[in-house]
Amino acid sequence: MILEGMEVCHLSYTNIIQIGKEQDRTIKYWIRPASLTVEAKQSEIAELFEKFASIPFVDRINSRASMEHMRRGYLEDFISESNSSLIEELNVRSLEDLLVSEEVAEEKDEGIAIKNIGLLMFGERPDKLIAGSKIELVRFHDKEAEASDFTEKTFYGPIWKQVRDALDYIKATVIEEKVVKVDGRAEADRFFNYPYNALEEALVNAVLHKNYKEDVPVEIRIYLDQI
Repeated sequence: MILEGMEVCHLSYTNIIQIGKEQDRTIKYWIRPASLTVEAKQSEIAELFEKFASIPFVDRINSRASMEHMRRGYLEDFISESNSSLIEELNVRSLEDLLVSEEVAEEKDEGIAIKNIGLLMFGERPDKLIAGSKIELVRFHDKEAEASDFTEKTFYGPIWKQVRDALDYIKATVIEEKVVKVDGRAEADRFFNYPYNALEEALVNAVLHKNYKEDVPVEIRIYLDQI
């Protein structure tokens, strides 16, 4: 069992020894503080488990993630749009350096270790390693919301891009504007069926405050009279 998010890699396995007709099943834990893997002492096990429990999921190292899962273009877009101080260094720094500077990855002896937040923010398809990291939209086309009459759309990619793409889709296909001209006044009154700012805040909160340990995507359900 690999426990992610530690400064060292630690594993456990069941050691099965045949003793006559019985089997001795014992759990052993191993750590790799340097290049060698050694059996962990009880005090080291307690320390590692305590540390593991205190680290939020998004800040833990994802042992399956590699640089192949990351996309520099997403990172550059994010840095540019957020007016980060790193914007002047985009052309002179490697992707690995930028990820470490953004604190979404760590430098290890064996290479770059990517955190879950790095995968969520700058991965091509974070849902392939963090199953619930996507937005599913379901739009029902009748009042009864029958299963046979609906449209489904799934948004993938970095979580900030998912939010943007989902909002663009809702703005283009769901939000409607009604213009009412008022006698004696040059300006007309404009009304919308849904306030875009409220939808934006709700979706951003849903994505940012989601527990990504759970294999459940953010879901948007659009009915004829409510979202």
